[in-house]
Amino acid sequence: MLLYSEEKRERFLSMSHYNRDIWLIRHAPACPPGYLYGHTDADIGQIETATQERLQQKLADCQYLCSSPAKRCVRTCQALFPDHTPPHLIAAFWEQYFGDWEGLAYPDLPDLGSMNGQELAKFTPPNGESFLDLCARIQPAFNPLRRVGVDRRTAALAQPGEFGA
Repeated sequence: MLLYSEEKRERFLSMSHYNRDIWLIRHAPACPPGYLYGHTDADIGQIETATQERLQQKLADCQYLCSSPAKRCVRTCQALFPDHTPPHLIAAFWEQYFGDWEGLAYPDLPDLGSMNGQELAKFTPPNGESFLDLCARIQPAFNPLRRVGVDRRTAALAQPGEFGA
C-alpha cells in the first residue's frame, strides 16, 4: 500500500509478507537541501510536529527497526521512535554512491542528456556506482528482513534509491 500526504507529499510503502508488514520509510529532508548527498553524511532539519505525530501513530506497533547508517536515516528513526531501542544498522542500505558528484549542488551536476530507463540504470557517475550496482548491493541485504519474524511489523529507514532497488 502506498500512502500519500498532499501537504508534504510523503511516501511510505507497506509490503505485506507472511502476515506482517515491512514499512519502507524515506528519511526526513536532508539539511541543507539542494545537494546530491548519496554517501555524504548530511543531517536532517526539523520534522513538523503534525507530520511526526501522524507517522508515530501509524507506525506505533513496529517491533523491529533497521536503518541505513546515514545520519539522516538514523536521526529520522530517532525522531519517529524516541522510546524504541536503536535501529539495527545495515551498511548495504547506504544511498547510491555518486563518486565525484557527491555533495555537488544540483545546478552543478552535468546534464546527462536523453537516456532511457535502462541506460540510466547502467550509467555510473565518475568513481561512483550505477543504479544496477546499487540493486546488486541492496537486494541481498533486504531479503532477510522478510524472515525477521512471523507476525512482526518492521520499519526500515533508508533513501529513495534503496526503495527503487
